[in-house]
Amino acid sequence: MDRIKEFVDILVLASGYQSSGLPAVWDVENIKKAVRWGLFFEDVFKCLRHFDCYEESVKELDAVLSSLTSNPFFPAGLAHMSSATLSNARGLVLERLLHSHAIRNDHLLSLLRAVVEMDINELSESDDGSHTSYVEKLILQMEKLDLVPAGIESTEKSNSFLNDVIIPDCIKYDRNLHAIKMSDWGKKERTGLDNSLFIMQEILSRQAVMSCMCSFRKSINNLSEIIIGNCMVKSESMQLESKSDNGVTAFVDQSLNYLYQFRHWRTKCISYLLDNRTLKLLSGSDLILSAPNEQWVRVFEELKLSTNLGCDNMLEIVEILLLGLISSKWNYLIQLILSISCDFLSTAKKLSDLQELLEGNTLDMQINKEKEMLDYLTQLLKFQPQKLWELPSILVAAAIPSWSSLFRMHLREVAHKFNEPSSSRCCECNQDGSEHHDCQVGERIQSLFAFHIRCPQRSVNI
Repeated sequence: MDRIKEFVDILVLASGYQSSGLPAVWDVENIKKAVRWGLFFEDVFKCLRHFDCYEESVKELDAVLSSLTSNPFFPAGLAHMSSATLSNARGLVLERLLHSHAIRNDHLLSLLRAVVEMDINELSESDDGSHTSYVEKLILQMEKLDLVPAGIESTEKSNSFLNDVIIPDCIKYDRNLHAIKMSDWGKKERTGLDNSLFIMQEILSRQAVMSCMCSFRKSINNLSEIIIGNCMVKSESMQLESKSDNGVTAFVDQSLNYLYQFRHWRTKCISYLLDNRTLKLLSGSDLILSAPNEQWVRVFEELKLSTNLGCDNMLEIVEILLLGLISSKWNYLIQLILSISCDFLSTAKKLSDLQELLEGNTLDMQINKEKEMLDYLTQLLKFQPQKLWELPSILVAAAIPSWSSLFRMHLREVAHKFNEPSSSRCCECNQDGSEHHDCQVGERIQSLFAFHIRCPQRSVNI
């Protein structure tokens, strides 16, 4: 069991980071050592699972592994570890070395060199012409994946190997992605090409995924441009309409102003929700917060102590937590913003309705996971409530439930800024002495009103 714990440490390092949070750097020799550790466990567990006489031993090992992985401090990404997964331990190492790192040239070259050298060494034990044999077997496997043209003589393939490599059709490859599955790979007899073949398939798999992600990002960007462009065109037409009609009444003029502010608010909301950076943070938030409370708190505490120049770690922690609170209702938020209509109410009226909600809402409808995140967030912001003003109003309003103490704290701040004398306001609304309209205070009130008065999330089945 001690060796398994050491192997877990190797897998954590293979995932890209040391326990201190610093990046883990892998050279050729250390990659070889890690793969050999995986090969050792693979041989042991495959042997145990192959023979019926070890069935009870395997059950005992699985029970111990289950106890180990249930520890809240055990890495969440390895919680599925069992005798079955350790039967493919070499694949676990290679998979993490490839997928858990940004593919930099130095890391990829070290990884490729390590697996090629290991495969050639394995072939040399049974074949004098190990280099030639390696290339021939590799090309044969590449033919099966349609990466090199078939029907060429072996000598020609060897001489023109690099020139004949075809850039794979990602869509076609994606359909045949599991032609040689990892599970099957672990069961097959060794061919002397196992490490190279596994890495080759994983690289192609990653390429196929990246191709799909690029298409997804392009579609999101197009959707965002269409929505934002539509809002801008309508806003410009409204302004022209207002200027062209000198006889417009004060009531109509005010209504057009409300409509313009509303469309501007909606554009900003959609821009944030569909932004690439937001989507990446949302994915990271889901990953971090899916771990037990003790683990993600430890991650954030270490991040708070980090001193990266030019990076506000505290603000990023708050944003990640807020995104975690709304991740399950992401589609609903987008649909809500697109479908909601202008209410034509003054900012003062909206704030008044929100304050009435504050007075009447005393019930804590807390859910365990949500309570943990809100409690930690409230503690973080206790002495720095201004951090919420540095984040998009849509995020703050949608993430913080109206029954929480954090909501009360933020709404009181909003009300305080709203009621400030016009001479001391930091926005441009002090020019005419009127109430806040197209500024951050007005935008905050609009977001809070939309999510807590017009469309309260607790009443919606998400």
